[in-house]
Amino acid sequence: MKRKILIIGGVAGGASAAARLRRNSEEDQIIMFERGPHVSFSNCSLPYHLSGVIEDADDLVLMDPELFLKQYHIDARVNSEVTAIDRENKTVKVKRTDSGEAYTESYDKLILSPGASPIVPGLAGIENVNIFTVRNVVDIDKLNRFVKQMDSKDIAVIGGGYVGVEVAENLREAGYNVSLIEATNQILRPFDYDMVQIFHKVLIDHEVNLIVGDKVERFEENRVVLASGKTVHAGAVVMAIGVSPEIHLAKEAGLRIGETGAIQVDKNYLTSDPDIYAVGDAIEVYHALTHTMTKLSLAGPALKQARSAADHINHKVTLNKGYIGSSAIKVFEYNGASTGLNESLIKALDMKIRYEIVRVILSDKVGLMPDAAPMHFKLLFEVPTGKILGAQAIGKGDV
Repeated sequence: MKRKILIIGGVAGGASAAARLRRNSEEDQIIMFERGPHVSFSNCSLPYHLSGVIEDADDLVLMDPELFLKQYHIDARVNSEVTAIDRENKTVKVKRTDSGEAYTESYDKLILSPGASPIVPGLAGIENVNIFTVRNVVDIDKLNRFVKQMDSKDIAVIGGGYVGVEVAENLREAGYNVSLIEATNQILRPFDYDMVQIFHKVLIDHEVNLIVGDKVERFEENRVVLASGKTVHAGAVVMAIGVSPEIHLAKEAGLRIGETGAIQVDKNYLTSDPDIYAVGDAIEVYHALTHTMTKLSLAGPALKQARSAADHINHKVTLNKGYIGSSAIKVFEYNGASTGLNESLIKALDMKIRYEIVRVILSDKVGLMPDAAPMHFKLLFEVPTGKILGAQAIGKGDV
């Protein structure tokens, strides 16, 4: 029986769900709405446009609506924002962001993949600086064009998470004077304090002005004023302090919101409505090691969730064992990867776990190879069971 399936959000989760739905059924009508001008772009590659590694912003876009229609018979509608969900009548209200035209579309099944939006706190004097965030192709193109024409070479990046570090690295590679400001005592929380010192040194060696343990108090004319009284000159400020799940639509529709402030779903990614699924950065997921609900803004889990939801719609059995938050990053010539628990997370959650640590510095390939380099490795295991809890690795090779 032919069904009509609507998808809200056309990036990692939405586009993957659409493709999987089509693989599962050739009959279903699939419509995907994206409020921006691009569907299916590479989030992870966005910062690399700043250094010219990816020359053209358009190269970040992996698929366009024409290709979706031609290859998959999927109706991908860009510049189309879904403004409301009517669960009783199983319809959504859609507004064209380019023309203002509004219309209603009915559904049999609905998948939410709205993602998460960058947090921009209302700090004093924020109107005195040129603020940018990095969420999509339009954002990165806007930032790139602005820094190329500004008089100053000074840029401040606020937030030492993955996005902040990658933006800082790529702007530095492009020849800008970059200050990376992080309020806590370290960047990149998936790594423990002892491990992350390698990345701190790499950034300083590449002349990034790394400031940790000092938070932004206010802004003055092209300046960032820190709690310590220190000031940083900045012709542009990139805000990368984190993201907040886009739950507005779900909340307005009366869907259940979880304890973390993200959309609550079951093991098949079904919301509290039996015809509405949700995937990606907007949902909370089960962490298999902490046994708590958590938010994971990572592309890998979003793709898995999207495929599972599409399979469940087509009555296929799906397996959901939760997530352990594996991720990887490149910082100049070094690579880092982490998985599972680290010491700081165990302490922050006050987990009553007895653990020991293995620390090894080994060669990342056979020592006589000319490009062999040391790899720093840290592994946590439970005592007395020997169960592996987590691992971190940093080096120049494959980590």
